[in-house]
Amino acid sequence: MRLTTIGFGLFLIASAAAFAADDPRLVDAAKANDLPQVQSLLKAGASANSTAPDGSTALHWAIHRDNLPMLDALLTAGAKPDLATRYKIVPLTLAAQNGNAAAIERLLKAGAQPDAVSEDNQTVLMTAARNGRPDAVRALLRAGAKVNVAESFKGQTPLMFAAGEGNTQAAELLLEFGADLKARSKAGYTAFLFAVREGRAPVVKRLLAAGDPVATAEVEALQSAMEQLVLAAPPPSLRPNVKDRLMAAAAKSRLQGFEEPEPGVHVLRAGNGQWRPTGYPGVSS
Repeated sequence: MRLTTIGFGLFLIASAAAFAADDPRLVDAAKANDLPQVQSLLKAGASANSTAPDGSTALHWAIHRDNLPMLDALLTAGAKPDLATRYKIVPLTLAAQNGNAAAIERLLKAGAQPDAVSEDNQTVLMTAARNGRPDAVRALLRAGAKVNVAESFKGQTPLMFAAGEGNTQAAELLLEFGADLKARSKAGYTAFLFAVREGRAPVVKRLLAAGDPVATAEVEALQSAMEQLVLAAPPPSLRPNVKDRLMAAAAKSRLQGFEEPEPGVHVLRAGNGQWRPTGYPGVSS
């Protein structure tokens, strides 16, 4: 009996030694969405934290594939929830990008940091706000994600991402948790102005109901633009209130063309086995 126990222990040691930290088999199996193979490799001693050359792990791929059973198997085997790729993409960011609240909750329970940031200082909450699924946004907010932090590239907040994408429910949740309506991007835009410019009428209505975030001078300037638009082609049912003035001015501005890109141009793509930010200067899509 003693010899049997020793022999089994030696077998486990030998099995574990057969897998180097950069052994690609587990990551490849997860990338292929092959749960039985992932389970088999883990049982044989593969490290749940083995990495591909770009730093991605099996956990990254399990979440990218929305494979919750695989996610559970990896976490049970000791997968670390905060390992980042070379581009500082953590599994929680991918879960937020997919809007997968169940994956987000599992990762948070395993110790993932709700305020993890990507290479350009974009937070997980910003990614979730851009996606717009309220359960995902709510899970991060309840875990303490910072609601008013701004990313470093354009100075945009989670509310700006939600507003620019027209995600009304996400915007409502952010407001409920204290999002600042008066915050401005580096270009001077509030979340309200992003929503106006993109023609996100439901978000415009919701932000107006939350309080007028636009300075008087801005309203007057937008009214002047509206008047010029009306002279060119009067809308059939334009009412003289703040919302209509802003929406008309936004339409005129779109005809002239804005240089400022909308929130959310930063997305993550899995290309050549690597997660990288796209849509920013110097990074191809």
